[in-house]
Amino acid sequence: MSSPAATVGSAWTFRLAACALAIAGTLSCRRPPAPPGACANLAMNVCTQYGGKQSRAAKRMCGGAPWLEGDDACPREGALGRCVRERGAYTEWLYAGPPNRYTAAGARRTCQEAGGAFYEP
Repeated sequence: MSSPAATVGSAWTFRLAACALAIAGTLSCRRPPAPPGACANLAMNVCTQYGGKQSRAAKRMCGGAPWLEGDDACPREGALGRCVRERGAYTEWLYAGPPNRYTAAGARRTCQEAGGAFYEP
């Protein structure tokens, strides 16, 4: 017959093992980050590049604008510059033309007023 101390020790070991399995199961069930991509809303003169952590939600919110797969998916042709936002969480590429008729100075100002860092291409 086992002692009460042995029974308590066995119960503790069982609980510890059960917790470890539950944690391992939770960690293994996480979805991997989605591939990076960009929402190309070129009708509004902006293409927003997202990393893997944000791209799944961003793709859903992109609406009718095309979703472009890849790390550097936004077109560079015609770009006035890029606005890096939220400590690099996403980058907006800004383009000239209607409807907002951005100039390089206007794109820079818009970016900086929104708290971003503007870089010319």
